[in-house]
Amino acid sequence: MKFTHRMSVVAVLLGTSITIAGCGGSDGGFYEDVGNPSGNIVNLSLGTGQLMEDESSTRYDKPYNVLVTDGAGRPIQNAEVRFTIETIGFRKGSRSLGIDAWVDSIEQDCVVSDPGTDNPGAVSTVVIDPGTTTSGPGRAITDATGFADIYVRYAKQYATWTTVRLTATSTVGSVTGRYSVDFPLPITLSDIEGTDPPPGIESPFGPGVGVDANCSLNPLYWNP
Repeated sequence: MKFTHRMSVVAVLLGTSITIAGCGGSDGGFYEDVGNPSGNIVNLSLGTGQLMEDESSTRYDKPYNVLVTDGAGRPIQNAEVRFTIETIGFRKGSRSLGIDAWVDSIEQDCVVSDPGTDNPGAVSTVVIDPGTTTSGPGRAITDATGFADIYVRYAKQYATWTTVRLTATSTVGSVTGRYSVDFPLPITLSDIEGTDPPPGIESPFGPGVGVDANCSLNPLYWNP
């Protein structure tokens, strides 16, 4: 069983809270049952909000939560959820100062699975929220309400230039459920407003023009 939905990224300024600037894209997610011989269901869903955090001067933390329920919608407590994150796309280009904020000029929009496109590998990671029980790296245990909290952490220079797929998987008894969501790594409004140069003023994957006008990762620009 599989379904797809879309969620728009919206930016709203809330006092001093750090808010997300729209990336010109949308989140898309799908749930699937994986090998459920009993016919039972383990439902998973991933959710987020409009805010994120400056983990440091060079990194963002984007909060997500996962909810695990049974086929009747009842929360499943103490379910172990395993998380993976992978790069599925990247963009080449640069940022330029517009009327009131820095804007992206995208020269190459690359999908990792396309022929002739290089894979830059992992540029983000999953960090379990300190208030959530963990059973190991990239693994969280749901609370009495069926929820667990995580962060997607990444260097600021990759914001808007990278699209990732976050996947949550949980097995309860012999039943496995999996949910994935694809999204461009967002940037905060505070980092693109004003005249100060933002992080990633040029895409870390290259400018995408001249000899770099392709989806190969040119070592002249890409130095992970």
